[in-house]
Amino acid sequence: MTVMNTLIRRELWEHRSIMLVPLIVAGIILLIELYGIFTAGQHVHVYRGEINLEMDEIQAHGVTRGAALTYMTMGGLAAPFLISMFIVTFFYLLDCLYAERKDRSVLFWKSLPVSDVNVVGSKLLTAAGVIPLITFGVFIPTYIVMALIAATGISMLGADGTELIWQPRAFISGAVTLLYALAVQSLWYLPIYGWLLLVSAWARRAVILWALLPPLALMFVENRLFGTDGFAHLLGDRLIGVFNKAFTSPDGLQIELGARSFDATSLAMPTSFLTSVGLWGGLVVAAAFIAGAVWLRRYRDAE
Repeated sequence: MTVMNTLIRRELWEHRSIMLVPLIVAGIILLIELYGIFTAGQHVHVYRGEINLEMDEIQAHGVTRGAALTYMTMGGLAAPFLISMFIVTFFYLLDCLYAERKDRSVLFWKSLPVSDVNVVGSKLLTAAGVIPLITFGVFIPTYIVMALIAATGISMLGADGTELIWQPRAFISGAVTLLYALAVQSLWYLPIYGWLLLVSAWARRAVILWALLPPLALMFVENRLFGTDGFAHLLGDRLIGVFNKAFTSPDGLQIELGARSFDATSLAMPTSFLTSVGLWGGLVVAAAFIAGAVWLRRYRDAE
């Protein structure tokens, strides 16, 4: 465990974007929010109408007004964090093994009593575990600050902003749901992470092209030879299909209008997700890719 902790700290030290990007995203969001507060007076009627429409839609699923404000704010805030996290993870995995070969630092690390399995495993754990946790750790204080700013803005629009900043049950429910979403996303994306690690261990140059061209070529060849798009649908499901398997729609729940017992965690379907064929099939593919990355680092990187 000490070795793995040291290796993960190395990843964070060498790839500063893992820490910097979520902080930059948080800063941009808060600046935009502050700008919106200062200009809200010019559009007060428009904003009030938009807020009321969204409140009506969410409350139709049985969420109280205060919880609706909390869920709406947390959901809107989570989107840019999740997108930026995926981008950071994509480029981190492509660079992590390629860069150490390019600058020949791999020779130094191979001189240490650290196995290739541990090295590759630390990079996978950084991508699938550490980066999501850092993102979550930045998200929570950003939400709290954003809620205070939004509450001020709502008060300026003539509503009671305290509903947004005093919803501890909804806040905890939303935070737990986001943690669950990050966990299932990491598990679902493991085949993609494994492929990127394999490419990072294989490519001598043009890493992004090696990552993107083979899947695109496979889709093209399948379509030309067989007139089908099976691989394209499979890849699309792997990229965006996780939440359909891990969550249910509010429409699928029996909720009474105004019910106070509803929370966001009731949308989670962990049993359905953990028993899905796509998850376990993806884990098998991921294991093959990761084993390939370990083999390449062990035998090729010493050249």
